[in-house]
Amino acid sequence: MSQYLPTADSVNAVWAVLHQFGGASRPGNSGPGDRFEELKPVRLP
Repeated sequence: MSQYLPTADSVNAVWAVLHQFGGASRPGNSGPGDRFEELKPVRLP
């Protein structure tokens, strides 16, 4: 794996900063926070 590929944590952090400053994802290309409810981790019994 290349050291230049962003990790999921860095992608989420960039999305959160963008969102805090009033930015938004492009229509049809949602960011990780836009789909959190759909993709969030599941609670195991």
